[in-house]
Order: sequence, then structure tokens, then C-alpha cells
Amino acid sequence: MQRTYRRVAGCLLCLGLLLYGGCSEDDVTGNQDKEGPAVQFVLPISPPEAPVEYSEHVDIYVTATDNTAVSRVEFWGARETVQNPDQIATLTAPLSPVPDSIEAPPGMAVYGTRYSIRAIRNGSRVRLFARAFDAAGNSTRSDQMVIKVLNLGGNLYPPAADFFVKPPRGTVDSLFTFDASVTRDSVDTPSEIAVRWDFDGDGVWDRDWGEGLTAAVRVDFKYNRPRVYRPVLEAKNSYLPDSTARATQELEVTPAGGVNPVPPEPENMILIPAGVYRVGSPDLSNPQSDELPQHRVRLTAEYYIEKTEVTNRLYLRYLKSVMSGDAPRVRREGPFLRYYPTTGEPLLLLDFNSSALFFDPDGDSVAVPAASRALPVVGVTWQGARLYCEHFGLRLPTEHEWEVAAKGDSLRFSYPWGTTIRPDQANYLDSRIGRPLPVGSYPAWTGQFGLLDVCGNAQEWTKDWYAPYPERDELLNPEGPISGSRRVLRGGSYILSATGVRVTSREAGNPDQPSDVVGFRTAYTKP
Repeated sequence: MQRTYRRVAGCLLCLGLLLYGGCSEDDVTGNQDKEGPAVQFVLPISPPEAPVEYSEHVDIYVTATDNTAVSRVEFWGARETVQNPDQIATLTAPLSPVPDSIEAPPGMAVYGTRYSIRAIRNGSRVRLFARAFDAAGNSTRSDQMVIKVLNLGGNLYPPAADFFVKPPRGTVDSLFTFDASVTRDSVDTPSEIAVRWDFDGDGVWDRDWGEGLTAAVRVDFKYNRPRVYRPVLEAKNSYLPDSTARATQELEVTPAGGVNPVPPEPENMILIPAGVYRVGSPDLSNPQSDELPQHRVRLTAEYYIEKTEVTNRLYLRYLKSVMSGDAPRVRREGPFLRYYPTTGEPLLLLDFNSSALFFDPDGDSVAVPAASRALPVVGVTWQGARLYCEHFGLRLPTEHEWEVAAKGDSLRFSYPWGTTIRPDQANYLDSRIGRPLPVGSYPAWTGQFGLLDVCGNAQEWTKDWYAPYPERDELLNPEGPISGSRRVLRGGSYILSATGVRVTSREAGNPDQPSDVVGFRTAYTKP
């Protein structure tokens, strides 16, 4: 009876304590721990949206604690292309001592291992996690950390920059979309490849690094002038930030309301067929260094080039058009004509001191003497030549186009008609004329395609920045470097010797400096 009373009393006591929170069901039935140890990462700390890059190996550290004891900790790794994770290591005891670089809360046990990632493909992402067990077999899995594999011992290069444009050709009314998503890298995805854009190829970045653009982001641009542009893409990956790669291509923008350029004298334009031509000096015994190496040039599009140089008469017609109206773009400032763009600094077009054109105060306009109307316009800067071309939906020829049109496909000609020149064939120093002549003054002396005045008379601006020829056997649609300080001049002038008026001769001029011996001719790509 007493034993029964004691049992009942004990139960009543426990029940009372349970009601007051001082006793638990386990006190009656025994301890039944069903929770695993707490486990969390110390290193690496790598956010999924911007995983940290590791090469060769990654050191993994976690803390684990339990109200009884931690029996073991397992480390696991799962590649993004593999469904089942790999077990990296199992530790039954914490680290002792803990490395100085590891900061863990006091009293927390630290477990760590090194995971070799040498055999994992560059650019792969690996999910890391740990699982901790107690003596009762309960376990808890940590949050996962994502790392990016970058094995620096491999062959790492900048991205292979590339892009396309939609539409591939348009007018000044077109909105062009530039897409660099075809840029490829051995590690980074397009959304991780940084890019910048120079839409008109003038050496000034229209969209720069600081804007956070990537190859996955399409950008739009609208051109306000008809011409052939050469947009440039520059790309760099996340792991070689000082190394970049570039891509460029030709983009033709034609005048609004039509798809064809509108040369002021269409009958004076000569069609040059696409093909493979030889450019550069054929005379290896006494060549100018910048005319070498002689090389092939492959032109994939037909183009038109003006038969003669632009005359004072034609340039005057252009000036009267752009200097009229309430807000003319071209204005006279003393002896100079300047073009005022919508934004940016004004551009020098022409110096009256170097030209037959002059300002007539009686008519309050630019004029030219009747005897000079057929002379090549000179005293124009490179910008003055470019703006004239763009006004008619034209462009300056590249220096390779100029030389091809001047002498055709001859392998050995230094002049349009052969290997020598006489004073009666062109206006140059030995002719002793000492001034420009009307264009077309030597109609019998021409080359394969019929261009006139490509030797002497007025030297001519071309589209390209000046630089030595690349050391390659063949160039595809070359347009020269994308930036520079001087533009290429071709053809020589009436003050140069026979050497200086060879069609292979190259000179360079300050694009902002007018000269009384420098003019130009126009070109455009066949639609």
C-alpha cells in the first residue's frame, strides 16, 4: 500500500511541476533528442548572384555545435552539370588549433577541409554544403555556398568579341539595335562580360565601362548623318580586367526618305568591282617604308568613286545649301568657315586664305571667281571634306579603295598607266606649272578604271587614320585603325616630285589643318 502511495505521490508531484514548467515529458519517459547539430559556413562566403572565384582549390570551414556532442561533419560539393553531389571529406574531430585567419564565435568548434577543383572546367559553378551529425544519428545540413571555378593555370584570354546590328543597313530615321550576346568567353557568360561601345568609330566611347553594360544587354542608337560608319565593340571578362578585345564592322546609314546616296553629279561616279587587288609598293629596290609590305586586299562590296576631285563649283553649291536659313550650320568667322553641330565644339571646314573660294561682302555670301570654278577645291580640312560627303549621303574613300581605283589590279604599276611618269602626263613638280589645273586636264592618262588626276594636281584626303600597314598577306575590307592623330593623304600634288605622286605613295595630315594643296574626292558603297 505504501509503495502505491509513493508512486501516486511521485506522479502528482511531477504533474505539478509540469504545470509550472519545471518538469517535461522526457523527465517521465526519458531523454529523446531529435534535433541535429547547428552547422553554418565560416568560409567561403559567396553570394549566389556574384559567386567568388577560386582556382586550384578552395578551403572550406564551418562551425558545428550540439547540446550533446557532434560526432562527425561531412563536406559535399555538387557541380552545376551533375545532379548527385560528391562527398569531399568526413571529419570526426574539430580543428585544433584553429587557423588565425578563421574568425569563429567563442566556444564554437571549427571543422575544415581543402577541396581540389583542378579537374573542374573553367567557368563552372560548384555548390558546397556541410552536414553535421550527433551521436544519436540526427543531422542538419548547412546553407549552400556557390563558388565559381577559375583555374589560373589554364589558357585564359580576353573574350572573343563579336556583335551584330539590326537592321544591318538603314537610314538616318532608323533605330539600330546593337547586340553583343554572340561574344564568347571560356569562363564568363555574356551577362558577366563587360562591354563598351563606340557607335560611329571616331575613337570616343559613346557607352563606357562605368555604365555597367554587359554583352547580354542590347543597346539602341540612332545616327543623325548619312555615311558609312564603323562601330566598335570592346569587351573584357571578369578575371582579366586589364585585357580587352575589340570587334568592328561596317554599317551604312543612308539619307532619310531613300536608300541611295545622292551624289551631286551621278554621271561622274565610277563603279569599282569587288575583288582581290594588290596594294603597296611594287618597287622593292627603293620603296618608301610605309608602302610595305605589298599585300592583297579583298573588297567584298562594289563601290563608286568620283572620277575627278571635287571642284570649287561643287563645294560652293554645298556651302550655299548649309549656310542658308535662319539657323545655318556653317558660319563665317573672319577668314574661316566653321560647322556648328547640334552638340560639341564647332569644326573648322575651310580657310579662305588657302582656297580660291572667298567671302563676297557685296553679296554677303561665299563666291568663287569664274576662272577657278573647275579647279579642285583646296583649303578644306578633313572635317570639311567629310561633312561635304555626308551632306550627299556619300563618304571619303578608304586609302585602299583609293589605290585600287587609281591603278586597278596591276602588280607592278607605280602610276595608273605604268612604271614611269612624264611632265606631260600629270600636274606635278617636273611639269613646272606651279598651280592647280582644272580637273580632268589630262584625260588620256588614266588607269584601268578611268579615274583622273590621281597623280598630282591636288593631294586628297581619305577616310583612314594613318598607321603602318599590318604585317599580313591579305586584308579584308580594311579601313585602317579606329583612332589616330593624322589622316591619310593620297595622290600627291603639283608641288611634289615624281616619287611623291606615285599612286602607292602615302602621306599623313592633321585633319584640322587646311592646306592650299589638299582636296578630296567622294565615294559610296553600291546599295
